[in-house]
Amino acid sequence: MPDPFDAPLFPLRTVICPGGRAPLQIFEQRYLGMLKSVMRSGEGFVVCLIREGRETGASHFYDLGTLVYVVDFQSLENGMLGVTIEARDKVSLADPYRQEDGLYRGSVSIQAAEPKLAVPQGYGDLTVLLETLLKHPVMAAMGMQIDPCDARDLGWRLTDLLPIPLEDKQCLLALQDPLQRLEQIRYLLHTLE
Repeated sequence: MPDPFDAPLFPLRTVICPGGRAPLQIFEQRYLGMLKSVMRSGEGFVVCLIREGRETGASHFYDLGTLVYVVDFQSLENGMLGVTIEARDKVSLADPYRQEDGLYRGSVSIQAAEPKLAVPQGYGDLTVLLETLLKHPVMAAMGMQIDPCDARDLGWRLTDLLPIPLEDKQCLLALQDPLQRLEQIRYLLHTLE
C-alpha cells in the first residue's frame, strides 16, 4: 500500500463507492480553487460523508471516503461549474484540518482492494435490480463501466443508487467483503418493503 499523503477533502451529503460516478455543481471559491489545482496536477480529492454540519460551512465528517478524479467538466447555464467525478479507491482519513480559505485537507491512506468475486447464484434479483436502475437515461449518460458478474461492482453500484439512508450507505462502503455487502443490501431492501 502507498504511504499516506495529504489531499483535499470534499465533505458532502453523499456516498460514492469505487467505480461510481457522480455529477457535482461547484460554486464556492474554495472548491473552484481545489478543482483548478487537481485538474492541473492530475491528482484526486476525497469525497467523504458529512456526519454533522452543512456542505457550505464547517462540518464534521466520517473518516472513510473515496478518492475521486474529475473525468468531465463544463460551465453550466446557472454560472456554476459542472463536473463529473469518478471514485477510484476507498481511503481512510486522519488528522483533518481546515485551511484559511475553508478547504479541508487531511492525511489519506488508500485501503487494500477488495477481492474480486463472482456474484454467487441466488443473487439474480440484485443483478436484475441493478440492470433496471442502469436503464434510466441519467445513469446511461454517466458512462460507467460495470461488470454485473463482479460482486464488488454489483454491491457498489446498488449502494450508490438505492434510496437508502446515507448512514447505511456509509456502513456498506466500510465493508471489505463484497458478499457481506450484497447480503446487507438484500436485508436493507426487505426493510424498504
